[in-house]
Amino acid sequence: MGTPRVSIDSLTTPNSEPSNFEYTNSQYENTDSSSTKFEEWVNKQYNKAQNSISDEEKEEILSLYNKFPKSYYLNLSLSGIKFYFKSLFEALAFTHSKKIIHRDVKPSNFLYSVKKKHGVLVDFGLAERESEQEAIIYERNSSSTNSGLNPNIASRIYRRFDENGNPGVPRKDTRANRAGTRGFRAPEVLFKLPNQSTSIDIWSAGVILLCFLTKRFPFFQSTDDTEALLEISVLFGKVAMEQLSFELGRNFYTNIPTVKDKGIRFDALVRTYSMESWKADVDYSVKFDLAIDLLKKCLTLNSKNRITASEAIYHPFFE
Repeated sequence: MGTPRVSIDSLTTPNSEPSNFEYTNSQYENTDSSSTKFEEWVNKQYNKAQNSISDEEKEEILSLYNKFPKSYYLNLSLSGIKFYFKSLFEALAFTHSKKIIHRDVKPSNFLYSVKKKHGVLVDFGLAERESEQEAIIYERNSSSTNSGLNPNIASRIYRRFDENGNPGVPRKDTRANRAGTRGFRAPEVLFKLPNQSTSIDIWSAGVILLCFLTKRFPFFQSTDDTEALLEISVLFGKVAMEQLSFELGRNFYTNIPTVKDKGIRFDALVRTYSMESWKADVDYSVKFDLAIDLLKKCLTLNSKNRITASEAIYHPFFE
């Protein structure tokens, strides 16, 4: 059998040079010599489309910001989640309409007022202009599904990595790098795909929604990109991950026995972690299945099939 492992390498693709998983992120660096001016410009453009925040709202937002990781995600109702994500997708739709990729969407970068049902997307320090060059063309694979795996497998894998980590190696810093914050990175970011699109922000929003629905924060607890891909493979299954890696010009292989061919249904995952509390929600019968559908559309492996922010605004969950 040998030692369980994960291998992620690049395949040689037409008109491109082969590279391995240690490929650097030099192509993601801002070409603008002043990233500060770039951030100021984005914030200025966004503020033109938003009302100014009152002092009362600022105090409320700061209060929520300070307690979010510990308790906020545990208590928000389906109705509250609806307004939170409607505001988040509106902010992303505006940002993306300007051909800007935020690249670090996470709870602490979306300052939200529950009273006003309004939020502001902040911290554009990692933001980049979306490339006009078309990224690698994906082949749509409508046959990919995520079903069949016992949801408890995921928690066992997460606990193992969280408790043991890498023997003899300190846990790595979880602060954001040029590719965003660990735990919120899209598969194409983890695979170091060039010419990434605004869809990476949608994946990050989907991870936030997953945290709300499972009432677990953070949901993904990997210490490096390889472990992050492993966690995603538990959810989606080995077959879907291998298909995605092929479409991206990469090669993904794992012989870890708990990563099955098929993945976990999102509804089964959420039911395992938090079903009892959601059944008591006043909007459960109407909104729960719609929330799961939105989650699936955000956390779609192939970014070409992922819902856009402008499309998400009109999802039935927000009606």
